[in-house]
Amino acid sequence: MKKTIVPILTAALALSGSFVSAQSTWNGANGTLWNDAANWNMLPTPGNSTASQLTFAGSTNTNTSNDFAVDSRFNGITFNSTASAFTLSGNRITLGGNIGFDANPGSAVTHTINLDILLNAGRTINTRGNGAISISGNITGDFNFTKGTQAGLLTLTGPSSTFDQMLIDNGEVQFTSMANTGTASSIGDGT
Repeated sequence: MKKTIVPILTAALALSGSFVSAQSTWNGANGTLWNDAANWNMLPTPGNSTASQLTFAGSTNTNTSNDFAVDSRFNGITFNSTASAFTLSGNRITLGGNIGFDANPGSAVTHTINLDILLNAGRTINTRGNGAISISGNITGDFNFTKGTQAGLLTLTGPSSTFDQMLIDNGEVQFTSMANTGTASSIGDGT
C-alpha cells in the first residue's frame, strides 16, 4: 500500500509545481489593454493566483494600459531580458510581489511604470545589467521598498509617494525630489 501512495504523492507534488511556475506573458496581439486575453499567453487573474505574475516580453504594443479594477493585486512584474522598452500605465495596482528582470538585459533599455503602486508588504525592485526601471507613479503603503542587490538604475519620480522607507542594496537610485523616497523623506542604506 505504501509503495503505491508514494508515487501518487510525488506525481501530485510535481503537478502542483507546474502550476506554481505559471505566469501571464504579454504578447500584445490585440492592442494595449491588460484585460484582453488575446494580449497574453494566459489572461492574468488578479489575486493570489499564480496567473497574476506578469511578464512583459517582446516588442509588440509596448505602451500598455491596466484596465483591471483599481487596486487589483498582481504578484509581481517581470521584464523579459530581450524585451523592447515597455511603458505600463492605467489603473493603480496592489503589488503582491517584486519587480525586476528575468536575466541581465542584452541591450540598454528603460522600462517605465506610470501607474500607481500600492504595497501590501515590503517589496524589492531589481534592475539588472544595462536594464533600468523608471517609476513615475506614486508608491504607497506602510512598508519598505528596496532597491535590490543587482546593479542598474532605478529612477523614482512619483510626485507624492508615501511608502515607509527606501532601502538601497546595490546599483544607482535617482530621485527628482526627496519626497519621492517615502514617508518622512528617509533613505536607508539596506543594513
